[in-house]
Amino acid sequence: MARMYLHMPSECKRIATRRDPVRYLVDMNSTPSDVIADQIRASRARLDITRDQLAARCAALGAPGLTYAAITNIETGRREKTTKKRRRDVTVDELMVLARALEVPPALLVLPIGSRKHEEIEFLPGTKAPLWPVLRWFTGEGRVPVDNLIPGGDVDEAGRPEWYDDPERGWEAGAAPLTLRRQHDEQVQSWFRAPTVVRDMGLSETESYASLDRLRARIADELRATRTEMRRLGLAPPKLYEELEHIDEPPAGRRP
Repeated sequence: MARMYLHMPSECKRIATRRDPVRYLVDMNSTPSDVIADQIRASRARLDITRDQLAARCAALGAPGLTYAAITNIETGRREKTTKKRRRDVTVDELMVLARALEVPPALLVLPIGSRKHEEIEFLPGTKAPLWPVLRWFTGEGRVPVDNLIPGGDVDEAGRPEWYDDPERGWEAGAAPLTLRRQHDEQVQSWFRAPTVVRDMGLSETESYASLDRLRARIADELRATRTEMRRLGLAPPKLYEELEHIDEPPAGRRP
């Protein structure tokens, strides 16, 4: 058995067991399934819990199907002999449960930012990219990290096209719900931080009250505009704190 470990990376040696002597070699891949498997193992090691203990946590969270055997198949990436497909993948529902049980954000099970092992991920079949731009796409903060510009028009002597068509043009529209919600939260926080901002200006009491009123009025207008845009897109704006409920009230002299 010792010979099997001779050329295995240190992280594989450390977690290989008699029950699974060499199956950890599959974690050298970087598909989402491979990365999730690797991160489950790493998170278990960080918490110093066994597969049985993780299975118990998952069962307590309402996922009894994540048994010791299921977790073993997920972590090791065991393949069916005939199809060569993974014997056990992770569903989105299970990803949420595993993240809660392992005390880690779900996104980091898929895209472990800062990992020395997984600098890139095959986030689409046959398409790899560094983790950070993939995570920004995943969270709606950036476009799909692929170079897929389509050349068009006349070609000059150097072989350069006249223009390129960008298939990802307008990606912001698809990410609008996330963008608007972040914007909304930032504006609400700014409204509540306004007194501190004004106090740090070192103004007189009279000037401070006037500045606070102006600052909060501006923030309220921006927040109102954000909520209006949410409704225009068919989104449900978040419930407002009591102090901000006036944001949704119609302006004086105008009927709702």
